[in-house]
Amino acid sequence: MRVKHEPTAATMAGIYRLMDMELEDLNAVDIREADQALRLLCESADAIREELEDAIEVMRYPGNLSGGSRTAEGLHNQFTQIYRTAIEIAGKTVRLAAIARTGIIQSEIMNPIDRAQTGERERWT
Repeated sequence: MRVKHEPTAATMAGIYRLMDMELEDLNAVDIREADQALRLLCESADAIREELEDAIEVMRYPGNLSGGSRTAEGLHNQFTQIYRTAIEIAGKTVRLAAIARTGIIQSEIMNPIDRAQTGERERWT
């Protein structure tokens, strides 16, 4: 039996619904400036990287979290820690996607404005 690594269509649909919730939350935050949006993207990506490093650490060195033993209880603790970390990563990844989507939307809105302003400057120079 081969395990597939891609999410199912239902999972992706659920992620899009979650991203819509994050977009609503981001609408309450003023991130109109590109620098501010990029800062948020970097902060979110850094948080995800830290969570991934934690998950990798748990998988590489299981004894660190499970008391040094490969008992059923130790493995249960390891899987629990990986599960919690994966949930954190998933939430932060959805937030990162929402921030990027906000940047896309805002750049689409700003692009015609930028073109119009550039056109005005070119006519006057």
